[in-house]
Amino acid sequence: MMENGQMKRMEYVDVAKGIGIVSMLIGHHIQGAELLGKWIYSFHMPLFFFLTGYLYETRKTRAEAGAALFRKQAERLLYPYVTFSVLMLLWKFVFHVVCGVPYTNGEDPFGIMVLNALTTNGIHALWFLPAMFWASTAYLILSRREHPVWMLPVLSVLAAVILSKLTHFPVIHESAFLRPVNYAARAVLGLSYICLGACYAKRELSGIRLM
Repeated sequence: MMENGQMKRMEYVDVAKGIGIVSMLIGHHIQGAELLGKWIYSFHMPLFFFLTGYLYETRKTRAEAGAALFRKQAERLLYPYVTFSVLMLLWKFVFHVVCGVPYTNGEDPFGIMVLNALTTNGIHALWFLPAMFWASTAYLILSRREHPVWMLPVLSVLAAVILSKLTHFPVIHESAFLRPVNYAARAVLGLSYICLGACYAKRELSGIRLM
């Protein structure tokens, strides 16, 4: 929020981020608690996308130039993605290729991991960074046009549902198209939560309480 010409930090957003981070750590490390795991996975990643959309509107990010925003997004999300991808690939190369340690069941071979890194499909949890980049970039582009407040959230949720359903169709699920469709579904699903967060912020700024 802006106060006296300066950006005021929103503590409740920091608390929400903290809840998301702690939930993510718990979700990745709990064992034998399937119900708790499903509950955590139902909200912890959507929460980050929702907060991104909320902050875009409350901090007036859209007023910045398009090229500057794109560069800022790349620095914030793609630089860490490239750095950690290179570190993980180096570790896997030394561990499996140089030292000859066999792959565990279900683990992708080194060549597939390189392909996932180059296509921004992501190695393990690193999928989140490029998915956030594509989703937030799409929102910044789409939100520059004038349209009803409800349009972007509704259309993005609809597109996310359609893409998610496509991944279960045999013609997609059993073909080489599964990975790109699944990856697109991640980004579009992230976009839907960004749109919902932005919509909430717009309503809040206009004085309409939603809760």
